Amino acid sequence: MSKSTVDLIKGFLEKRPTERLGCLAGGYRDVKNHPFFREVNFNKLAKKQIKAPWIPQIDDPLDISNFEQFDDDEDLKKRKPLTPEEQLVFKSF
Repeated sequence: MSKSTVDLIKGFLEKRPTERLGCLAGGYRDVKNHPFFREVNFNKLAKKQIKAPWIPQIDDPLDISNFEQFDDDEDLKKRKPLTPEEQLVFKSF
């Protein structure tokens, strides 16, 4: 991945909200002005004047063929809830 991609992802995943990209004094402008989005024309994007790079083929509005298939959640049923110790990892989120 490019440096700007890595920097953008790290900025979004910053644990401390006060240091997270988009949560600083510049707010959403910090995201829009990030080097990763350098080539995006946000005015055209807002006006829906940018052509989508890929449009999936669908047969009807409920077509889910472009999404992964999961086995009837059997794996989820087998999983145990997180222990209190494991949940501590997510305390600040």
